[in-house]
Amino acid sequence: MKVISPIFTDMSGKLGNTVAAKARGGIQYFRALVIPSNPQSESQSAARSALASAASYFKEVLSDAQRALWRQVATGTQQAITLFTKSNSYRYRAGFEPVNSPPLSFSTPLTRPDVVVDASDGELHITNLSATDPWNITPGLGQPKKALFVFVTEPQPSSRAANPKNYRLAEIVTREGADPPVTSVDVDLAALGYSLTAGDRMFVRMVAINGVGAVSGEQVFDAIIQA
Repeated sequence: MKVISPIFTDMSGKLGNTVAAKARGGIQYFRALVIPSNPQSESQSAARSALASAASYFKEVLSDAQRALWRQVATGTQQAITLFTKSNSYRYRAGFEPVNSPPLSFSTPLTRPDVVVDASDGELHITNLSATDPWNITPGLGQPKKALFVFVTEPQPSSRAANPKNYRLAEIVTREGADPPVTSVDVDLAALGYSLTAGDRMFVRMVAINGVGAVSGEQVFDAIIQA
């Protein structure tokens, strides 16, 4: 249900099971209020909320012509709304504007960097990030924002080799305007409440998005915590 009213010029807050939202150009609309019945983590709840927001935007804000463009690129059993949420859910998590038109390619490269989790300073050190990956190239003034998302798990004994499913969003490396490429990122895990013990292991996951709606494949790291 899309609600555009000449009476209510600035809506906010909740109305029953809906919540007011604002789209590009100041258009206001209501979307479903998402309350996970059994959220496993704050990060998972944020991911669900981003998916729900993207789906609501597709249904309530995009024009018929814009939705038709997404249907044209859907193949096989794919649905246009699924492609749209795939392109935009990470953008919602970063607070970026959604992309209204489908990208020429839905994937973008993410060159594998080096990762070290250091117990001595309580930080995750990411180095050798590629300056030529599309997400990392200087966007230019007025161009859509891009980002690298860094997720981590709880530290666990090194004897446990299974990759856990519960990742927490630890850092969003935003790229906008005249920002130069970044070659390294330090994430303060201690400030996020993690207690690091040398010899334990921590899994790290990274995903990148470019400015036109493409999302990289995941890069997953099994990092033994260093002293």
